[in-house]
Amino acid sequence: MVSAATPKWWGSRRHRGAYVCLACNCWRTLARIWSTLATGVIRSKDDAATWVLARLPEQHRNVLCRARAIYLGEEEERWHDVAAQVRTHAEYVVREIELLVANKSP
Repeated sequence: MVSAATPKWWGSRRHRGAYVCLACNCWRTLARIWSTLATGVIRSKDDAATWVLARLPEQHRNVLCRARAIYLGEEEERWHDVAAQVRTHAEYVVREIELLVANKSP
């Protein structure tokens, strides 16, 4: 459930008859990009999340752990307790992706 204080992009939307957590998809997509660039292997978003979680420093794991658990139906959609960690998680993952891209550029 998304509260009025929750940004709209964190909400759910209907896709193929099911509700999809937009934030879950965002974090899992970043995980897939990172793992694909690092390994050359295109994984499912769930497998990519597992790959990334093994490489994230502990302080950056909560956001992706939550997204994965929500997607798998293990937790209800809630973000208020990890909201303060979202920006640093995103910055860390994007920085890792940018480093890979910079190192692969001619």
